[in-house]
Amino acid sequence: MWVLHPTGTWSEWAFLVIAALLLYVLIRASTGPLRESEARYRTLVEQAGSIILTMDPEGKITFFNRYAEQIFGFPRSEVLGASVIGTIVPASESSGRDLDHMMQQLLSTPGRFLKNRNENVTADGKRITVLWTNRTIPDPNGIGSVLSVGTDLPDEPPAPEEPPAAEDDDSIFF
Repeated sequence: MWVLHPTGTWSEWAFLVIAALLLYVLIRASTGPLRESEARYRTLVEQAGSIILTMDPEGKITFFNRYAEQIFGFPRSEVLGASVIGTIVPASESSGRDLDHMMQQLLSTPGRFLKNRNENVTADGKRITVLWTNRTIPDPNGIGSVLSVGTDLPDEPPAPEEPPAAEDDDSIFF
């Protein structure tokens, strides 16, 4: 076994320095494409003309893109960590539909609400209708997060009733 002694020769020290530099270059080269990929992904998500947000299993907002900030009028710093109920989702729609209950169902069984149209609320209190597509982002401990992508539907009233269960309606994929 080769051991570098503090009083090692110049060739031993040179070898160690070259090995360290080579390791640094290899690490840097392998993380470069990853950084570029992350930057492209971040740009895509931030520049998308769709509302993109994620929620944890308790319904707290964990991501809110720029378009969501524009549509809802909330700065990201104000909604991150806040519950969707009481910020962008009212407890109930103007029609009386219980959105608090719907959100509890969405978070416990996200597959039931793959597509959902409901009333939302902006920072200034204006009610808007958004068509949402929801997907689960699993983690090793269970459901994980819910990814929601929304499209603002100007001048459309909210859906009169809850959507059918996903397993009963294949038309939601078209």
